[in-house]
Amino acid sequence: SNADKGRIEVRFGASDEEVSWESELAPVPDLTLKAEASESWVERWMLTASPVWNVHHEGLAPVYETSQTQLLPVWTPWPGESVKLAVSRPEAVQGATTTIHQARQITRLGDRQHSTQLMMQVQASLGEDFRLELPAEAVISALRVRGQELPVRREGNFVILPVRPGDQEVFIDWKTPSALAFRMPTDAVTLPVMASNITTTVHMPASRWLLWAGGPMRGPAVRFWGLAISAVLLGFVLAKVKLSPLKGYEWALLMLGFMQLPLFIGAAVVLWFFVIAWRGSAPSAIKPTGVFNLMQIVLAGASLIALLCMLAVVHQGLLGKPEMFVTGYGSTTGMLQWFQDRTADGALPRPLVISVSIWVYRALMLIWALWLASRVLRWLPWAAKQLSAGQIWKRGEVKSTPPPLPQ
Repeated sequence: SNADKGRIEVRFGASDEEVSWESELAPVPDLTLKAEASESWVERWMLTASPVWNVHHEGLAPVYETSQTQLLPVWTPWPGESVKLAVSRPEAVQGATTTIHQARQITRLGDRQHSTQLMMQVQASLGEDFRLELPAEAVISALRVRGQELPVRREGNFVILPVRPGDQEVFIDWKTPSALAFRMPTDAVTLPVMASNITTTVHMPASRWLLWAGGPMRGPAVRFWGLAISAVLLGFVLAKVKLSPLKGYEWALLMLGFMQLPLFIGAAVVLWFFVIAWRGSAPSAIKPTGVFNLMQIVLAGASLIALLCMLAVVHQGLLGKPEMFVTGYGSTTGMLQWFQDRTADGALPRPLVISVSIWVYRALMLIWALWLASRVLRWLPWAAKQLSAGQIWKRGEVKSTPPPLPQ
């Protein structure tokens, strides 16, 4: 068939039931479909547009077929009806071709150096170089993209990582030579694009005493200092009780040391002090002999348990790890963890850890233990005096029967 003035001639053979052909048109912004003003045939138009084109139609309303995977407009015009199509291409929006859906940075602090691992879920629409900025003194020990080891390529402070179109996992491990300091932020890491869902984890070494931690809003909180102030205030309140055998500062120091053990142990020791003081102030409060003797046995056993609890505090303070009551986003005293939903720029968050040598804590606990030993030497005679007030043990009364009268 030959095109002549926008029309073609189609010949049907005697046994032909269907004739089809393909044709092309140059891209035009406007296209009009018009049905032939003839009743010799019936026309049916179906429009399939690529996602890169926007098509706006005017005139005869289409009917959308639901049997297809996509909703396709279909027209069944009457003779002479027409549809005007306006074709346009969407304008490209400027933006990054690389997106970081998730990033996790793990830092393990050491006495002479700290190691950092960074794992990222990267989605790229184009294959290009991914420029990651690290500290100049960082020594890279491993670099993997899609689980494949890659050679390290550096340009100054930048590490160049080749990324391919699609989703991929990027892993980089480096070590930074740096001695532990009082204020210790994590390494400065700058990404070429913004990142979202960022988790930062810091593992504390056993040689450091954690004092404070700061970073993104969703992260750990060191509750030790708030609890310590509450314990000191409670100690001075207990000193106001009439039966209190200790002074305010003694209660405060005792409760500060017992913070390293479970709460019920400290509460039991405080209760023991008040019960012993009550025993010495009311020696004849309990009259029955059996009940009094049982009370003496219980108080003697409780005194031994209280002494063992004090020894346990000294053992925990001198040999154990300090408990700083850290909570928030799964954090503990030895592992601090923060979360940030996204970065304002390409810089990853840099949480700050404030710590001192563990020997500072050990020295403070040694001073506290010496103070406790000097007080125990005073409390033991005091407790013995309270237990023996009135009498230590009651004996049962012997009833004598008179001799029988002579007959």
